[in-house]
Amino acid sequence: MVSKMVSRYITPALLAVLFLLATGLHAASSFTATFSAKEVELGKAVTLVLSASGTKPKLNSIKLAKLEAYFHVNASADVDFDEQTGQQTWKLRLTPYNTGKIILAPLLFNNEYGQTISLTVTEAIDKKTGTAIRLLTDVSSKQPWVREQVLLSIHLQTNIARAQFKLASATVANAIVEQLNIHHFKVKEVTHLPHHYKTGWAIFPLASGKMKVTLPPVELIRDGVTTHRFYPAPVELDVQALPLYIPATIPVGRVTLSSEHPVRYALQHSLDDYNLSLTGQNMLLSNLPEITNQINSNQSIRVYPEATDAIQTNTHNGITSRIDYVIPVKALEQGYSRLDDIKLTYFDPVSGTLKTHYRPNLTLLSINTWLAWLFTIVALLLLGYALLKLIQWLLKFREKIVAYATAIMSLKKPCTPEELKTAVSLMSRAEGSSANVTLPSWFDTIKYAKPEIAFKQEISRLLYMDRPATVPLELREKMLNIAFANVPIARWFYRAS
Repeated sequence: MVSKMVSRYITPALLAVLFLLATGLHAASSFTATFSAKEVELGKAVTLVLSASGTKPKLNSIKLAKLEAYFHVNASADVDFDEQTGQQTWKLRLTPYNTGKIILAPLLFNNEYGQTISLTVTEAIDKKTGTAIRLLTDVSSKQPWVREQVLLSIHLQTNIARAQFKLASATVANAIVEQLNIHHFKVKEVTHLPHHYKTGWAIFPLASGKMKVTLPPVELIRDGVTTHRFYPAPVELDVQALPLYIPATIPVGRVTLSSEHPVRYALQHSLDDYNLSLTGQNMLLSNLPEITNQINSNQSIRVYPEATDAIQTNTHNGITSRIDYVIPVKALEQGYSRLDDIKLTYFDPVSGTLKTHYRPNLTLLSINTWLAWLFTIVALLLLGYALLKLIQWLLKFREKIVAYATAIMSLKKPCTPEELKTAVSLMSRAEGSSANVTLPSWFDTIKYAKPEIAFKQEISRLLYMDRPATVPLELREKMLNIAFANVPIARWFYRAS
């Protein structure tokens, strides 16, 4: 009876004490989270101050997933404890991914939620010019195939004419990440931000499944000082597995093959260089296929070991890889011979299918050395003969021009009938006729601007009947027109003189 009465009064008292202790402990662990500022520029960091009473549990046990959705979180600072106030403090450096107003849900610590907090993220500002710096990001694909290039593009618009940027190398599990070169171009349209800069990363996932890609910041450097650090938001990729029939050696991306002069002439048993270029679009250099195992000697062509030059170009549009081949070849037989076609196989990520193309290989038209020398000698003789004929023609043409020029000069000034006959003789000789040609016969040899019958009669009367002291101007002009019509080039000399 006594024990029942004791338990009846003591048990509630103990429960009350425990409740008061729990209430005291809960009150002692009051948890707060506050930003150091109400707004921050994009590319700048803001401090989030977390504080709570007591030493355990530590504040760095808080899960930061809610913050990481909006910020790059630098949680490297240690948790500080103030013995006088009994408060622990943890300061986080947060750099936002995007502009706008961010409202953070309360963080949970020691079974207690903090208050809801907000932050306004404004556009980045170039302090020197007072103008905005706009940031645009883009992801080429969020559902790539294994080994397909994914571009995370960073596009910055600014008023800075010679901005400098720094990209750090990135390491992502189950992926290869290549940083891209910076491309600067100026927009000609009327805008306050004419200078555009493009850069980013090319990501090549190596395994299928869900993948989170977190990349380092793009640092903007102004006058040697880093003014902004733009962190791209983490990218969630759902990587598709390649079809089972695709071997691991098949490249993912478009592959092309080009060659210089695939059809060429060669001397038998003489070495010649065969140049090929293998290009992979959106592909790493290490993923280009091997083609030299398809270029083999045959009965008519011998192939020697090749020399290669490999180049990988990381532009803002992605990665282009190229291998240049120089393959020595020798024609063993005279006539027509060729190498087997080259088979190019790659997985096209756009259509999701395997592509196969056959590229025509080298074709040689070879000739024996002695036969080539014979053809060369014959060609040189023919060329010499043609050159001789050309020189003879040019000499005759020169004589013709000189004769016509002499006749024209005598007709330009007042002349006697005898001088007119001399001019006719010169023009007749220039056309290959006799110098003692009669006037009617000369009229018949004229090719262009044939004179009228009345003119012929008037000239005949002048030379053989009237015999004036000088030839009338009208007749001289008609004779000049005949000369100019038969040798048009003489008209230019006549004008120049």
